[in-house]
Amino acid sequence: MNKKVLTRFGFAAFVLFAGYIAYSQQVTPPAVVELVKNTDPVVAVRLKAQANLLGQAFVAKNYEAIVAATYPKVVEMLGGKDAMAAFLKKSEDPTVSVVSVTIGEPFAIVESNGELQAVVPETIVLAVEGGRTTLQSEIIGISVDQGETWTFIDASKITDISEIRSVNPNISSRLVLSPKVEPVFVGN
Repeated sequence: MNKKVLTRFGFAAFVLFAGYIAYSQQVTPPAVVELVKNTDPVVAVRLKAQANLLGQAFVAKNYEAIVAATYPKVVEMLGGKDAMAAFLKKSEDPTVSVVSVTIGEPFAIVESNGELQAVVPETIVLAVEGGRTTLQSEIIGISVDQGETWTFIDASKITDISEIRSVNPNISSRLVLSPKVEPVFVGN
C-alpha cells in the first residue's frame, strides 16, 4: 500500500473530526460546469440526499454510516470497515465538534467509464475553543449504478482532480474543484 496515498486520501478524507481541514477549504464554485446530457433530475436529488446523510453522520459521529458512505477504495486503504471506524473514533479531537454540515447543489454530474461522478459543495460549521469556524469544502460523489447509490471522497485537501486517480483511475478530468480559501472564525 502506498503510504503517501493512504495519508492523502485516508487521513485527509476524515480529519474533519479533528478539525484539521480548517486550513484548506474551498468556497467558490468552478466556472466550468458540465452536466451529463439527458441526466434524470432525480439523480441529482439522490446525490444530494445521500451526501446529506453523510453530513448528518459526521454530526452524529455515526462512524458506521460514514464508512458506508465512503468510496470503497478509501475504506480498503484504511484497512477495511472496522479499521476505518476505529480510525475515525481515534481521530476525534475533544476541542472540536461538528455542529452542522450543509450540502449545496452539485456543480457537475459527469459520466466517465460507466460511472457518474460529481463535485458537491458543503458548508461545515465546527465548534472550536473560543467560537465557531465555518468551512467551505467539497466532496466527490461516485455512482457505479447510474445514480441510484453514491459513495464519497473528501476533496478538502485536493487541489487538482487528477490527485484522486490513485484512488479511482476513472475520475473525469471534466470535474473541476473550487479554489481553496481560508475558513471563517467567529469568536464567542
